[in-house]
Amino acid sequence: LYLQESTLNEEYILRNRTKLRDWLRLANVTLRWLMLHTRRANSKIIQEFMKGISQSDVLLLLMKTAQFEFNLKNSIKSILDLKKEKWEQSRKESMERVNELSEVF
Repeated sequence: LYLQESTLNEEYILRNRTKLRDWLRLANVTLRWLMLHTRRANSKIIQEFMKGISQSDVLLLLMKTAQFEFNLKNSIKSILDLKKEKWEQSRKESMERVNELSEVF
């Protein structure tokens, strides 16, 4: 869902930043666990645990997680780069409105 084009827009990121961060953390923890524990544990336990999960599935999760992390990082960087500009624009609009209001009274 998050890797679809235009899903990670500014409004969505700002409203769901905690959920996005938690999803990313969970994906990274899952990947770390799979990579560390599927090679060292008892092979019978691993076979039972990894039923239906192939190494290509783990690799796909790794690639999609990396792509999501990259897209999210770039989106947040873009939001932060535009923050000052948006602040100045909003400040200017507010001053104009206050001046218009002061002219009425």
